[in-house]
Amino acid sequence: MGHEPAACAFTARFHAATGGRGKLPRMRIALVSPYSWTYPGGVTRHIEALATQYESSGHDVRVLSPVDPDDRFAARMHRGARPASPELPEYLIGLGRTLGFPSNGAVSNVAYTPTGVGILRRELRAGNFDVIHLHEPVAPAPCWDTLCASDAPLVGTFHCYSDNVVSNNVANLMGARRRLNRLHVRIAVSEAAAPP
Repeated sequence: MGHEPAACAFTARFHAATGGRGKLPRMRIALVSPYSWTYPGGVTRHIEALATQYESSGHDVRVLSPVDPDDRFAARMHRGARPASPELPEYLIGLGRTLGFPSNGAVSNVAYTPTGVGILRRELRAGNFDVIHLHEPVAPAPCWDTLCASDAPLVGTFHCYSDNVVSNNVANLMGARRRLNRLHVRIAVSEAAAPP
């Protein structure tokens, strides 16, 4: 398990393609987030930084992430908090709305609609990606679904630590360990976030 930045993992994995000479070949990279792009947090900012870096290196990047519009329904689903209204980047593909719920002392704004999973699957099939990078691979629903719905090389970045016995055991009962075995590369942002 590497703890280096995702860009280093990609570089190491595909360095052999050039025999150590020249630039890496142009790749199609999908970055998948379970968290709302319009309720920004550390994971979405991490993804944004990766997308910017990959684009500036000449790669074709798509970010697949839920997006909440600034309306009353979004505020109700997030305990009164309204989403930010940033200009959405061209590389972003929206996966529907999220629901805010308490987790690890914060509020996680995660996707919950079947429509979002349908959009995700369609985009992953059409995108013909060289690599798909999942952020919080066991989080519902985009990353969790991608673990079984895609044959592309999968990279997983683990951002958070949880000692919640109930949610950890539920994930294990639902096959988390088996699904995580489909990852080609695992990255953790800290020792605590590293999966066992």
